[in-house]
Amino acid sequence: MALQFQATGANITMTGGDYSFEQALLAAGLLAADIDGRFLLMGADEGHPMLTPLFDPSTTAGSELSDGGGALCVQRGPDPGGLSIAAIFFTSAAANPTAVSSLLKRLGGAERINARYGALLVGIPAACRREGQRQLKDFLSLTGFAKPVIDYRKITGQFASASAVAAVLAVKFLENDKIPAISGNSSPVTLAPARILLLGLGDFVTAVEVGMP
Repeated sequence: MALQFQATGANITMTGGDYSFEQALLAAGLLAADIDGRFLLMGADEGHPMLTPLFDPSTTAGSELSDGGGALCVQRGPDPGGLSIAAIFFTSAAANPTAVSSLLKRLGGAERINARYGALLVGIPAACRREGQRQLKDFLSLTGFAKPVIDYRKITGQFASASAVAAVLAVKFLENDKIPAISGNSSPVTLAPARILLLGLGDFVTAVEVGMP
């Protein structure tokens, strides 16, 4: 991609598997502190029937091979008229047995979560679905969150950069001020308030906020 567009700036590739997009967002935030300019933040996967199962265990967990990608043009700084995206939590579930509680603390507690977010987009890789579902159950139990919760990998399919697609979906939902009739919703749902929380669950627990200023 850098060669095709003759990009001469920093070109950084993250290889964190199912959490690579979140790592890229964190890296962009760190770079933006020293670099004044725009960033192309992207994640993409191309499914291969022989090669993909060798490095992505989620593709061998009973799901059909799929691929996809998403990209956002981002820039650090205040923009009262635009959308924002921020990586606000990233931890290893193995190293942090209380990862869900730590997440709630970082987000400001149950009351703030319910007041701040209009929906959750949740990514659970198939290879660690049991653990991810347990984490989601704990999160919903501790917060009492009753607004739309979308398990987006059931829509995008199982591939490592599915969270990049979810981030683009969140942007489109916010631009349209509603979630369309997907993932079991019989009719569109109006977003209120205008912020969406992307949760990554499983081996790592991550949180990315997409919303209006």
